[in-house]
Amino acid sequence: MIHHIVLFKLKDASPDNVEMLRQRYYDSLSKVESIDDLKVEVSTRKTATSYDIVQDSTFKTVGDLDLYLKDPRHHEAGRMLVQASESVASCDYET
Repeated sequence: MIHHIVLFKLKDASPDNVEMLRQRYYDSLSKVESIDDLKVEVSTRKTATSYDIVQDSTFKTVGDLDLYLKDPRHHEAGRMLVQASESVASCDYET
């Protein structure tokens, strides 16, 4: 199982903006068939070091992750959130 975690620290972290972006991002990515499981959530903590939105997704194989990374819906959704973010971090790991 491959885990793909992405964190977004938004320029505008107002609750309405965070929820609107979270929902749009989830709606776009949920259509990508190579994702085995997808969660897009809002941080419950608001600190100087916390991020606002987290994508927690899993893939059955590295090949499925590669398909996702090449998918136009991933690029479109990612571009939207990257433009709205002041910082983005990601981590991939295998279990």
